Amino acid sequence: MAATAVDWIGSGLFLAAAPAFLLRTVGLSQTAIGAGLTIAGAVGLVTSVPIGSLGDRFGPRRVLVGLHVARAAAFGAYPFVVHGETSFVLLTAAIVAADGATPSVTQALVAELAHERQRVRLMAVLRTTLNVGMSVGALGAALALSRVTSTTFAALLLTNAASFVVAALFVASIDAGERTSKAGPVSRRRWEALRLPRRLLAFAALDGVMTLYLVILNVALPLWIVAHTAAPASLIGILYTLNTALVVVLQVAGSRLAETLRTAARTEFLAGGALAAASVAIGLTDTASAAVAVVLLVAGIVLLTLGEIGHSAASWQISYSLAGDLQRTRALAVFGLGRSAAFVAGPLLLTVGVVKNGTAGWIGLAAAFVVCAVLIRLRVDRLAARAEAGLDGAMLVEPALGSREGRPA
Repeated sequence: MAATAVDWIGSGLFLAAAPAFLLRTVGLSQTAIGAGLTIAGAVGLVTSVPIGSLGDRFGPRRVLVGLHVARAAAFGAYPFVVHGETSFVLLTAAIVAADGATPSVTQALVAELAHERQRVRLMAVLRTTLNVGMSVGALGAALALSRVTSTTFAALLLTNAASFVVAALFVASIDAGERTSKAGPVSRRRWEALRLPRRLLAFAALDGVMTLYLVILNVALPLWIVAHTAAPASLIGILYTLNTALVVVLQVAGSRLAETLRTAARTEFLAGGALAAASVAIGLTDTASAAVAVVLLVAGIVLLTLGEIGHSAASWQISYSLAGDLQRTRALAVFGLGRSAAFVAGPLLLTVGVVKNGTAGWIGLAAAFVVCAVLIRLRVDRLAARAEAGLDGAMLVEPALGSREGRPA
């Protein structure tokens, strides 16, 4: 948890300072920045699974230390190396590759540290810490950027680099009791589960659609408020703060809603309903008065956050159950491809397909959330039932039933 806090305080500093640094100090255009981030996102999408495989070969703790060190080196070089578009794209791609692999490796490390029924709760604690750390870092950057100089930017970036060094030291001190993969015979059933079949990719795709709530929060909602509603633009910051506060307060408690695979399926279904309701509430602000728009937007962000909390907990439980024990990090990385794809394609998809189409676009998005939530529940319930019955071909298993090797609490 300490590593996560330090990591995301530094990331908060960078995320808040980067746009101004690239625009004012480096002199990049908004188009160049957008194109560079898109290319970097694509690189991260391609490299996350191979890096995840390293977690199975050498252990998630060692690989996570390496990722933190790599990010420290990249951010430390940032103010001295990035002077144009090419250097920006290359270094940002390296950073995004490390960033993209970190969630699955971290999740695999949690599996090494915690008992099956404690993993989702520990992930919730880490996510709460992440939100607090990022908020602290963003506040620090806001204070530092009150006086904009190249020295200030460099100091922020070097502070971010130092945060990853500290995070690496914290992770290195963990006694994970990790196991690394060794060559040897594997049963046909286990081997087929490790080949990452279409079932795993299908869940990744559905999870990616559900993850669009993050793109709503960071991209679609601000654009919608400014261009399509009578609500004041200052409401954007208030809504973002409300979202962060609710996640910090409720995420750990919400993890109890996904302690088993069955409850995770039900929670995912309810989360889809909340996200759909949020989309409808936001879409109805198009022609509303300023006062009504504010009320609907606040209601929408509350529903969106409840959906976010429920989906996060359910997704952790489902992905853990799907991954099993062998090559867990690789499987978790494949499951995370949907989320990564949502981050890469989501901004354009929601801007063109939702925001530009007004209320109809938001209703269409609500329908997509409902369909995905229903499909996830049906698939998880069916596979869980097969696993409980001991039938071949069932990849998803209840944590209490499917693991024959305990983990230390």
